[in-house]
Amino acid sequence: MRKLQILHTNDIHSHFEKLPMIRTCIRQNQKENTLVLDGGDFHDMRSLTLLGSDAKAGSLFLKACGYDAMTLGNNDLWSGEGNFENIIQNEDVNVLSCNIDYYPSREIPLKKSIIKRFEEVKVCIIGVSVGKDSYNSFSHLYGLHVKDPLVCIREEMESNEADIYILLSHMGIEQDREIAQKLPVDIIIGGHSHTLMERCEYINGTYIHQAKEYGEHVGECLIDIENKKIRSVVSKNYDTKDYPADEEVRQLVASEKKKALEILNRPFVELPFRMDHDWIKEDGLTNFIADASLKVMPADLAIANSGLCLHGLDQEVSKADVFDTAPSPLNISRAYLTGEKILEALKLSLDPAYCLHEERACGFRGKKIGHLAVSKNVEVIIKKDEIEVFLDGKRLDKQKKYLVCANDFLFRGSGYPPLFSEDHLEFDKLMIKDVIIQYLSDKKLVLESKSRRFKKFDYGRDLDENKMQGM
Repeated sequence: MRKLQILHTNDIHSHFEKLPMIRTCIRQNQKENTLVLDGGDFHDMRSLTLLGSDAKAGSLFLKACGYDAMTLGNNDLWSGEGNFENIIQNEDVNVLSCNIDYYPSREIPLKKSIIKRFEEVKVCIIGVSVGKDSYNSFSHLYGLHVKDPLVCIREEMESNEADIYILLSHMGIEQDREIAQKLPVDIIIGGHSHTLMERCEYINGTYIHQAKEYGEHVGECLIDIENKKIRSVVSKNYDTKDYPADEEVRQLVASEKKKALEILNRPFVELPFRMDHDWIKEDGLTNFIADASLKVMPADLAIANSGLCLHGLDQEVSKADVFDTAPSPLNISRAYLTGEKILEALKLSLDPAYCLHEERACGFRGKKIGHLAVSKNVEVIIKKDEIEVFLDGKRLDKQKKYLVCANDFLFRGSGYPPLFSEDHLEFDKLMIKDVIIQYLSDKKLVLESKSRRFKKFDYGRDLDENKMQGM
């Protein structure tokens, strides 16, 4: 054998509308000896199709497009109990990761690597998932544990004798470069950093390639082999918009979406009023999220940003409505913040231009960062040039640390830098959308969402501190 071809995607993030074009691109360009691979984050639970099928539709799509193997990205990992098992138990496409275990440790039905033979050449394909220790804070919530990637890759290479080693990585370009410096991997097909590489990088004997995101490109590595070793690799990307849709895959995607929506569109609660939403001023839906979050993770107060949602909720609500308005896979979290930092963030939130700022941070699927809402035990008195904040009737102490319930987007400092905190940071496995669904049936919480927490100071009358405390 003289040539081996790899066609690959990464970070599709459930943009399944691109799959019909991906399938055509693969079919028109694949050669005799071809591997079709995906570098992870194929599944993103923003997708109603996945949510309505318990992620089973993803396996059907991978098979229909002709994939041989995929590795697990962080979104594949954190898809939720049941969904994750359905993703890895794919009978038609190899799902690989050498550094994922169940937590606490128990055997996981997940392949670490596979062997493919092309005539006399033996190829080992190893999967590896996001490898930072910080990811275990989330992974443990879902009963998973991420192990050291370098150790696990080395062990897998030592236990599988092969002529060529291909690493299917969802670790990002910087960590892929580090692996290339430390391990004798021949080719790394990457993901996670959403990097568009016109040509593969060559580092210390290793070729690295990645094809950006969202199914917009299919990457190609054309490998020239001599005496069972790689002599050279030529790479490029195909733009999927240049290819017509494969009708069979198009119909499959449409059919699975229709079936999922039939399940998700069934109403599960009737609200007493429409729950409003606004980017720049206080609204009922974001107030409700703040109050409900405090039920999940008790704290001194709760903060939520309206950018978590895309629109309000009508009186008759289905799960599809909730998933559509709150697509971000963000977890309820809590950490300590000083009163001064809370005040700084709330002041920023009063600027409409700031609220309309667009943010693209890991896990955030909103359009704007939105204003900040607070739980019902907080009052924000807005004056001309300053604000005063009262918590349970007492003025917020700038120097004091408060336990704040929010979401991981805010505690990363995304959108609102003053809210960055790692001080006793904790996470709950419930995401914002789960909390909305769980607590919309709480009539008291729903009614209290109408209570205003931001109030303008009335200069026409004397408003002393005692009256403020009684508001």
